[in-house]
Amino acid sequence: DRFEKAWSFRLNNEEMEVEIDGMHCLAFANAIEQAVRRLDGVESVVIDYALNTGTIEINPNASKQKILQAIKDAGYHAEILDDR
Repeated sequence: DRFEKAWSFRLNNEEMEVEIDGMHCLAFANAIEQAVRRLDGVESVVIDYALNTGTIEINPNASKQKILQAIKDAGYHAEILDDR
């Protein structure tokens, strides 16, 4: 059943919480969302510029280092909150 396969696949996903330095408006947050969303393994991206944080849902194919690099390439510094 396709629904069961999709559900079990999402159970393997995890949330990656990041702190992002240098965002000052919604346009900056949108630029980061677009950069990260196109990476392999990224299921969803929510960037909150007011809190300077992001929540990224990733599947096992995602590379956290590539996500951090995409944020850096967009002009910002990010740190994984769990890894502090």
